[in-house]
Order: sequence, then C-alpha cells, then structure tokens
Amino acid sequence: GLSPTFSGKVPEGLRAMTVRVDDVNSISGFLQPRDRVDLLLSHGNGADQEIVPLIERLDVIATGVQTVVDKASGGARRSFSTITVQVTPEEAQRITLGQQVGKLTAMLRNPDDEAPLGDEPMTVARLLGIAERPVTLAEAKLPATPRPVRRAVAPEPPGIEYIIGGSR
Repeated sequence: GLSPTFSGKVPEGLRAMTVRVDDVNSISGFLQPRDRVDLLLSHGNGADQEIVPLIERLDVIATGVQTVVDKASGGARRSFSTITVQVTPEEAQRITLGQQVGKLTAMLRNPDDEAPLGDEPMTVARLLGIAERPVTLAEAKLPATPRPVRRAVAPEPPGIEYIIGGSR
C-alpha cells in the first residue's frame, strides 16, 4: 500500500500551518509532534508594548529546523525552528496577521491541561505593578479641544457723546 501523504493526515476542516519561531521560542528544540502549545503575541513598543494570548491548545504535528542567510548580519547563517500546527482557517488568519504585527512565542502545554490562559493582556504597567489611571468618560468620548484663551480687556472709559447739527 501507498503511505498517505502529509496532507492526508490533516483532519477535514482543519489546516496544517508552519510557523517560524526562534530557538528560544521553540523551547530549545524540545518540541515534538503531538505536543500542544499556546501562542502568545507581543506587539507595540516601549510603554505601549503588550502581550496577549493569541491561540491556545494547538496540536503540533511536525517540527523542523530552517537555516537562512541573514543579510543584515553580513551573510551569517541563522537557524530557526519551525513548528507545524493544526489550525482552523480562522486561526491560520490570526497567526498570519500576528506574525505581521508582532512576535509569536510558543509555550509548551501539558496535553491534559485544558485551563484557559485568561484574556487580560500583559502590559508594561501591569508587569511593573503600576496602577493605570482610569480614563474618564470625557477623555474617552470627546476629542481634545483647546480651551479658549480669555484676554483681560480694559473697559473703555465712558466717553462723551456729541450730537452735531440737529437737521434731518
């Protein structure tokens, strides 16, 4: 008998998608097929950087190493790990967009662990324990408009009104 193709192993309705992750994010090469991972997305920079859970409990169906020549570092060879995960078409779109706006990190999960990651993003303020100032309703809804500058105007001294000529 013929051995089934790789695509034949992907259940109907799902897709196989290869995601490139750096060596650290591949859990230093310990990821194996049949492991499950959560993907985190970090985006923004400086004080606006945040990390959000992107997709949870993805099945890893293949792992590999890809070598690329990094032109930015003078032609040095760099190795990247790739993980091929089983995703729905919408998850594939989320991963693709996530790769374009930030950096993905894969976290290994116990296959029996079904606990959710939680939705609250990790922000710099939350990391450092800084209470974020609540936004007032006025700030949230109204555009910032400059206040009119009021100049102190000296009142005109009362004048004398002259009526010249009385003819109509």
